[in-house]
Amino acid sequence: MRRILTLSAVLSIFLIGVLPTSAADFYTGGSTNSSTPTGNVARYNGSTGAFQGTLASGQGPWSLAFAPDGTLYVGFVSSRRASSPDGYIERFNPTNGQSLGRLPYESRVVPIDMTFGGDGNLYVASYGIGVDKIDPITGANLANYYLSEIGGITTNGNTLLATGGINVGSSYESGILKFNMTTNEYEGVFAQQEPVGFGYLAFAPNGNLFSTEPAYDQVSIFAEDGSLVNQFAVNSPAGIAFGADGNAYIVSTESDRQVINRYSVDGTFLDTFASLNGSLRYIDIAFGPSVSVPEPSSMLATVLFGGVAIGLARRRQCKKNA
Repeated sequence: MRRILTLSAVLSIFLIGVLPTSAADFYTGGSTNSSTPTGNVARYNGSTGAFQGTLASGQGPWSLAFAPDGTLYVGFVSSRRASSPDGYIERFNPTNGQSLGRLPYESRVVPIDMTFGGDGNLYVASYGIGVDKIDPITGANLANYYLSEIGGITTNGNTLLATGGINVGSSYESGILKFNMTTNEYEGVFAQQEPVGFGYLAFAPNGNLFSTEPAYDQVSIFAEDGSLVNQFAVNSPAGIAFGADGNAYIVSTESDRQVINRYSVDGTFLDTFASLNGSLRYIDIAFGPSVSVPEPSSMLATVLFGGVAIGLARRRQCKKNA
């Protein structure tokens, strides 16, 4: 009996372990277009694009990043005034929208983009500061990569990439800039953008880098060596993220509405995946953790096998007692 039940348990675990993973929901931050913005984070179904509701209402949510443990970090911009820009970072449970508290960040921040590195640290791009490397629990500032201009950021292995400009001695370099995340040193221009776009960045599954360039209504694709692979037109592209299907999801504008358009890894337009809700200006996009969803057939197989195993065990026990 013990052997049969053990076999049943092992097979059940195996069947559940190989079940497919559903497309993760995606989140996008929207705010009013004012010097002191307000707004919320909207959640959409990752399989259908259907609107699921809002969370993280407050001042202008500008940037989003998911921690390795699934916590949603939202960068709020409370003031876009040139004389006194300000903002903060707050953590949320992405499922129920519960606030987990503000990150006790040590310096003034206007978080226009955020990403988690492979080292587990949070990297924050901020006006007038450049990029800060932050402990995501304590808020301690571990390092600063100063850029005189800053746009989107992303990481790949030990490399931090940032769109922006930097003063190197008496010269000025701009484009997609490269930093070493261990030594925190500037390593030069990864890719030269002409003209400079200062948009958002994301790596495709094939290793190419996508760069949105809203000022020029285009998206550029760069190879791993920084060479230009392709450029394609997108109206006012903003945030970009790659889904579980390997395609690029880009916040863009069509007529008087904002949408999430989907593109293949070579830049081919696939479809308009979702229409964004309301009249807010949406900027960043992030996919949440994937969720395993049992298929009915797999669940049925597990239950049936378990029932058969238990039935056989009882039958054997009855024979033994007879």
